[in-house]
This record gives sequence, C-alpha cells and structure tokens, in this order.
Amino acid sequence: MLYNRNNSETVIPKDEFIEIANLPFKMTKAMMTETAFYAQNQSSFKSASEMIERALGLEIDSETVRKVSEHVGEKVNSSDVSKANEAYECTLCFPMKPAAF
Repeated sequence: MLYNRNNSETVIPKDEFIEIANLPFKMTKAMMTETAFYAQNQSSFKSASEMIERALGLEIDSETVRKVSEHVGEKVNSSDVSKANEAYECTLCFPMKPAAF
C-alpha cells in the first residue's frame, strides 16, 4: 500500500491488488492455467492463441502462449517429480513382502 501525502489517500498498486506483481507474464495464475490448458489441447501455439481469443476474447500472441505453457509445465513437472520421489522413498522405508499364492 502506498500513502499519497498530497491528498491523504491510500493507494494500492494495480499489480498488487490483482495479485500479479510477482508473477511472470503479468497475468493471473488462473489465466496462466487457462493458457497452458489451451496450449496443451491444440496442435500449435498459434492455434492455442486463436482459441483463447475466440473463447475468452483475449489476444495473446503465440510466443507468449509458448512461454506460459513451458513455465506452467516446468512447475507441474517439478511437483510431479517431487511427489514421485517422496513415494519412492516411502517404499524404501517399508519394503513389500512377496504375495503368497
């Protein structure tokens, strides 16, 4: 929050208010997720860009679609690898016994 001494008003910068100040691409997390979704379901980033424009009425160029989808993909992959490693470590703590037939 910023305080304006001239007129005694408190001002919240727009990026802070809509919670995108620390996010890449200056779009919300929800929009990054939508962009990655469309990128994943189209044959090209250009097609994804066109679908976003048709579906949401927003113009996002294909290069931004690519960058956003790669960023989101890296986050998802990192989370998946971490969860897989935790699951693997858990199996090492409790070895499974062979099933009796």
